[in-house]
Amino acid sequence: MLDALDQAIADNDRFLEESLIPDLRAKVEAGFDDPDVDWGETLDTFDARVGTYAGAWLVLHHDVFGLLATGRVTAYLDPLAGHCSDCPLYHSVAGEVYESMQDYLAQTGGRVPGEFECMHNCRCWLEEA
Repeated sequence: MLDALDQAIADNDRFLEESLIPDLRAKVEAGFDDPDVDWGETLDTFDARVGTYAGAWLVLHHDVFGLLATGRVTAYLDPLAGHCSDCPLYHSVAGEVYESMQDYLAQTGGRVPGEFECMHNCRCWLEEA
């Protein structure tokens, strides 16, 4: 678990330093030189890019949860979110109960929230029952 967390932190730091920050800086600087730039659209692309990487943390959280879960697992569907076609198959607002994390993974094809069709937009979560 600690190795996975260390790797995720190192990957995130590298992403920030080598990719995200330089790319954002270049877009902003280019936008200052272009009077026709649509700042709303530009900020939306920033938001989408950051959201993609936030999804990696969601997956890591659920992977670590799976390592620590010792009993039954309940899979919840956020009642206020718009959902992809995958999530309602395995989660519910009231909570779908699985006998174990292994049972949950067997049903979902080895996927946890953040790895379904909705990817980083996933708002489902797991709890130990």
